[in-house]
Amino acid sequence: MEGWDLRALAVLERLNAAGHRAVLVGGCVRDRLMGRTPHDYDAATSARPEQIREACAPCGWWRPACGTGRSPFCPAACRWR
Repeated sequence: MEGWDLRALAVLERLNAAGHRAVLVGGCVRDRLMGRTPHDYDAATSARPEQIREACAPCGWWRPACGTGRSPFCPAACRWR
C-alpha cells in the first residue's frame, strides 16, 4: 500500500494474522485521501490492550500503559521508539 508507513501496516498485519480485526482510522486516512503524508497513525482493533502490546513490540513499537481499567475505552497508541 503505497504511501503508508510500513511500520503501521506491520502492526495491522500482526493483529489481523492473530485473528483480530484492525484497520487504520482517523486523520491518517483523511490525510491520504487528500494526498498528504500522515504524521501519525490511529487504528481501530478488536484486540485487547495486552494483545496490542504483543503486536507492537516485534515491530519496534511500544504501547503506553492504560489508565485504571475502569473504562472499556483505552488509548492504545503505538509509538515508534
